[in-house]
Amino acid sequence: MRWALLFLILFYHSKRLYCQSDSVKNYRAPQFVGGKGAFKSYLHKYVTYPDYELEHGIEAGLSAVIYVSKEGSIKFVNVLGSNAEFRKVLKRVLTLMPDWIPAKVNNLPADTFIIQRFVFSQEVERFPHDSDVFELNYYTYWPNDKEAEIMRTKNDYYLYKARQWNKIYKKGIRAMEKQNYEEAIKYFMQSNTMGNNEAKLYYNLSVAYYNRNDMPSSCLYLREAALRGDEEAFKEYLGTCKIKKQ
Repeated sequence: MRWALLFLILFYHSKRLYCQSDSVKNYRAPQFVGGKGAFKSYLHKYVTYPDYELEHGIEAGLSAVIYVSKEGSIKFVNVLGSNAEFRKVLKRVLTLMPDWIPAKVNNLPADTFIIQRFVFSQEVERFPHDSDVFELNYYTYWPNDKEAEIMRTKNDYYLYKARQWNKIYKKGIRAMEKQNYEEAIKYFMQSNTMGNNEAKLYYNLSVAYYNRNDMPSSCLYLREAALRGDEEAFKEYLGTCKIKKQ
């Protein structure tokens, strides 16, 4: 009797598993618009190595659980790992991702979770054949005299350009203080065109557009400030713009 009961239980579960697998005839995983190459470019643009960890040679492996809704929006991100600074960077950049192409089950859009692995490393690539691992590597390189001179020349030119765009940026700040937001936006945009991509520029652009009651533009630049490392901008975006978007 006991063996017969065990057989019936196993038979029930085997049929149940078969029915479940048979019911999902077509599954297409969600994907970043533009594919893996575009996803990698997005990550390389915004994921940065935290300063303290970089200086002290700290490395880490992390996993991120990402909830992509059937509309393609990022509803939830949970980053797992022992280092808080690495988690903070990934949480911010992944949460602010643009909409994905949603998963499809039996040709219908579906909510789904994906898991992405990340490695912050200061060594050569550890997983060259594993497409599921995104690596942010920082290499220490000692140039020869000729290369060092070229690097100094480029750095001097960058500092010169930075001084120029900073002058224009400060004009925008002064216009903001006078509540002349139209003029402030003009100066901020000019500074950006000259090469200024600092988080504070985008944050102040967001403030200027907010004061002109242009919330779509304000949220656009607030998101960019957050992506470039401004944690306060990230909190503000989640508290205002992302809620309205959803």
